[in-house]
Parts: sequence; C-alpha cells; structure tokens
Amino acid sequence: MDKKISGMIDKNNLFPFTVNLFHNKAGAVNFDNANLQVKVKMPGASAYTVKKASEIPGLGATLKDGQSLEIIGLPKTTTYNVKETNNTALTIKSDVRFSEDVANPVPDTAHVDTETVAPTASSTERGGDKNLLLKDSHVAYHNHIDEITPTGVVLTVAPYAMMLAVAGSMGFMFFNRKKEEE
Repeated sequence: MDKKISGMIDKNNLFPFTVNLFHNKAGAVNFDNANLQVKVKMPGASAYTVKKASEIPGLGATLKDGQSLEIIGLPKTTTYNVKETNNTALTIKSDVRFSEDVANPVPDTAHVDTETVAPTASSTERGGDKNLLLKDSHVAYHNHIDEITPTGVVLTVAPYAMMLAVAGSMGFMFFNRKKEEE
C-alpha cells in the first residue's frame, strides 16, 4: 500500500490506515491457521518484522507522502479491506487505485475511485473484491486538495480598470502633444 499527497495538504501529515485481512470467510476476520507467520514492513521501517496472521486484522499504520506498508507471505485465498482516516481539519479528495504489479508504482492510468472525505471521517473500505488468488495486490492512496482558482473582483473588474487607465494615459499623451505642436 502506497501513500501520495499533493495540492494544499501538508506532505508530512500522517494519515491513519486500518487493514483487515480475510481468509476463507468473506467479511469475517478468520484464519484457518491463526499461527501462520507473515512478514510486515511498517512505514519508515527498513526491515520486515514477523507477525502471526491473527495479529494482522485491524492492523493500524500511519502513512505520510511517499511511505508504504507491505505485507508478504499471505495465503492466496486472502482478501482484504483498507480504510483511511482523514485527520486534517480540511475536506480532502481521496483517489484509490489498484494494481497487480507490486514491483512498480501503481500507474496513473489504472482505474481510480475518488471519494470526498470530511475532516475526522474515514474513507469507504476498499479492496473487498480483491484477492491474492492469481496475483499480488498493490493499493495506492492519493490525497489532494486542488488549488483554488482566483475569481471575483481581481478577474472581473481589474482588466477593465487597466484598459481605462491605459486609454486615459494615451489620451493624456495625445492631447499634451497637440498643445506642444501649436
């Protein structure tokens, strides 16, 4: 799972994520072998830690721009849900993309689900229809607040005021020149 932040959001802001894994029972946190060991690389860590599969459901992680969370060694019948919480005071847009190529970043051309997330609210859980049966899964979250386009007096009145000022100065120069010639 990768995290990207752009626009008017602080790139150092940490966004909380919750990861739930499901095995053999859709919608139920249940593993046939609760002692199954998987490797987890938390954001900012340089090495993997070994955890039991029973410790993964509800796994919380906080990610900032450019960070990622990686879990390897899951059974191929595993499905998952990922949810993000907006911990800013701003309403953000959250784009979620999926890819089966874990070696490379999720391409911008991948299908995107966009959602507006209010302050302190959580995004919709994503990934429930994704499983690891055929390929690995790669999730990319992109949070952004687009730049505000300036409108109002500056763009409405200012161009006309400038045209009047230029026309007035040209008229002033024209009439002053006429007086000098006489």
